[in-house]
Amino acid sequence: MASNERAVSTVVSEVIGNVEDIIRAEMRLAKAELRTEAAKAAKSGSLLASGAVMALFGFGLLLAVIVLVLSQFLAAWLATLITFGVVMLIAGGLLLAGQRRLRHLNVAPKKTVQSVKQTVESVKEDMSWPKTQLR
Repeated sequence: MASNERAVSTVVSEVIGNVEDIIRAEMRLAKAELRTEAAKAAKSGSLLASGAVMALFGFGLLLAVIVLVLSQFLAAWLATLITFGVVMLIAGGLLLAGQRRLRHLNVAPKKTVQSVKQTVESVKEDMSWPKTQLR
């Protein structure tokens, strides 16, 4: 019986060691996956920011033209107020649309989550092995 208990304790010890190794490997995989995606996002983000700044200047010039054209028919203050109101309505709609899309964003590392699920199932199977051998 003593040798049988020792063998079971050895198996359990090995399983625990393997689980620790697997968890470390899963963490390395998650870090690598997130690091790769973060680098891609940083490069894309800098291009988007540059384009957004240029578009903002262009949009400001367009608004100035709209105000100048409207001021030919209305008082300057009224043309500016109307332009401001329209811009704020558009901004509100864009903000709401962006907020809705952010709710559906999935930032979990999919490969790592799938791998962890497989690992959990494997560990459950490995942990049930000594119990069936003792019976």
